[in-house]
Amino acid sequence: MLKRGFFILASLFLMLFTGMVFDLPKANAATPSDYDYSIIKQSPYPNSLKPGETFEVSLEIKNTGSQVWKKNGNNIVRLGTGSSYGNQSQQRDYDSEFYSSNWLSKNRPVNIDKESIYPGQSAIFGFTIKAPEKNGTFKAYFTPVVDGYKWMKDRGIYWQITVGEEQGTYINNNQNDDGVFNNYASSVVKITCDFNEYYSNQGSGTLFKNTSNNPNLPPIYVLTNLHVIKTENNTESFCEIKLFPNPKEDNYLKYQSIGYRTIDDTFDFAIIEPKEIESEKEKYKIEELYKYALPDSDIIKISPQENLRDRNIYVIGYPSNGNLTLSKGGFLGYENYKKALYINTDAEVKKGNSGGLAIDSSGEMVGIPTFLKGNIGMILDIDQIFKKIIS
Repeated sequence: MLKRGFFILASLFLMLFTGMVFDLPKANAATPSDYDYSIIKQSPYPNSLKPGETFEVSLEIKNTGSQVWKKNGNNIVRLGTGSSYGNQSQQRDYDSEFYSSNWLSKNRPVNIDKESIYPGQSAIFGFTIKAPEKNGTFKAYFTPVVDGYKWMKDRGIYWQITVGEEQGTYINNNQNDDGVFNNYASSVVKITCDFNEYYSNQGSGTLFKNTSNNPNLPPIYVLTNLHVIKTENNTESFCEIKLFPNPKEDNYLKYQSIGYRTIDDTFDFAIIEPKEIESEKEKYKIEELYKYALPDSDIIKISPQENLRDRNIYVIGYPSNGNLTLSKGGFLGYENYKKALYINTDAEVKKGNSGGLAIDSSGEMVGIPTFLKGNIGMILDIDQIFKKIIS
């Protein structure tokens, strides 16, 4: 009887112990959102190169996830190459045309520069690009990758480089001192919209305050292109809005927007309203934006720009490399495209400039840089936009 009682007691104890073992907390596996980043800045990059010419470039990227980036061991973080930006079907591990012999491989330019990059710290990816031997215009796309685990989100590290016999040139995004740029730079915002777990879109916008007292408009709003913030399946868009009071510095004000307003899906413009982020509302107050917003009553009073022929066109926005830029070109005429009026210019319009600001040499806003058609920049005319808003 004693032995039987002991056996029962031992069995109960074993069951209890076994249950306790299974109830012990387990380590959480890394989720895709644990690896994320933001683009801090980049070095000057080549706009054109001679065949076979090399150029040293670097990218500074901040670890905004919760996992430590490693240079050695498991889940090594490297820079990877892709075939395109702006769609979810791009080819990963693409053998880049700008491969140099000092790369890790044809689709891995470089590792991170330190053994470990902790959340909140930045990594420098410094590497050489080499132009292919044949002439043409080529595109270079880069995204951080956790080898053996996942690609990080595509945030549009994108360069377009023309290879030819002419002397190579480069673009320096940190040296724009033109008065036009200084007058408008702090009113142009950077917009990043997360469409799903792996894909985001980045563009630009211009900040306005409703001095026209239009009842259909919020007190403060951002004018941008519809294609910057519209999701492929028409779900509600969630976007981050960053305003840099001094675009030559890294300090910024950060807000969010949910959804958008537009006239119809055939007209490529939209209005988004900045909102405070609940967790950071004490740090970034909406009132701070008013000092940087342009009065929309000034724009509405502008008559149609019938004679731009003798004026330069300036395009201000955030190309996909992350820094605010100014490009300058001439007026080439008007064009009706998909029931909308566009200004043609040879000012450079890069991906990421979409939704930004276009002004003329007299300092008047003339439109929204929207897309590149061949080598022609297409700027959505501002006058028709505000006529549609008012009506």
